[in-house]
Amino acid sequence: MMDKLATFDAELRDPIISMVDALAAKKMDDEEGGALLASVKALVPELVESFLASPMELWRFLHIFTQLLNMPDQTQCYDQTVDLLCNVGYGMMNHDAYVASGLFMEYGLPKMVGLLSSRPTKRRRLLEMAYSFCSQQYHLKFIKAMQDSLQDMQTFLHCIVVLMHLEKDFTEDLLDLYLYYAMVGLGQQSASLRAAALSMLVIVAQKDEAGGVTLVMPVVDKLRALKDDTWWEVSAQLLRLCAALLSRNTAASSQSAEILELVVGILANLRSPLAKKVAVSALAPLLAVCGDQYD
Repeated sequence: MMDKLATFDAELRDPIISMVDALAAKKMDDEEGGALLASVKALVPELVESFLASPMELWRFLHIFTQLLNMPDQTQCYDQTVDLLCNVGYGMMNHDAYVASGLFMEYGLPKMVGLLSSRPTKRRRLLEMAYSFCSQQYHLKFIKAMQDSLQDMQTFLHCIVVLMHLEKDFTEDLLDLYLYYAMVGLGQQSASLRAAALSMLVIVAQKDEAGGVTLVMPVVDKLRALKDDTWWEVSAQLLRLCAALLSRNTAASSQSAEILELVVGILANLRSPLAKKVAVSALAPLLAVCGDQYD
């Protein structure tokens, strides 16, 4: 690898910077790029100590390596770059969660805002990286910082959906925040956002310990308004939500009867083969419990 420096280091820059620049400019093949990233990953414990001792070193590191996040997301080097940054994040968070989250929001978030806005397919991996720097107690703070940085509600709502699916657990405040933005998403013109908002409500409904069904049932009127939505994914997610609510209610309850009526109305107008597959997958497990009420 080092013999390439004669080609790439014309300005006598730091060798690592030169090689990362070469990889970003596609002047280095994937095998060499992978070897470079693997060698840096092996140094993560030492790097973490350096970053905690001197935060500007983290800024310099992110300035060098985040340019690789512009690579196509279906490449090995892109995945290795995200893995490298995640390892740095977890290492820093395990040493000092407060410092790790604060430094990432100051130095890292500005580096990824443009990609969050322009590259939807990269959002999940980028947000995984962000959460590697932020322990759960700082998730609310990160979400607020992300919203301020993006300044675009549709992009922010798409990111919120991804973040909710990344959560391993929920505080009461965090669950309330996601529920609020799910309600906002239901009223969006974008069909994909409406479907994504419904997927958030599915997660809420499945949280027995947080009283998920109790939190979702008051919005049944809003759900009825989506019954005739023409986008297949909205119908599919609505059926998943209904199944989640039914699985946590007794078949004889008035709430279950209300949800069953909604399910029947959706099924009557279902045309998409994909939505029908989701319907079968979501509703089949319920037949043993309340199948007689479909008659």
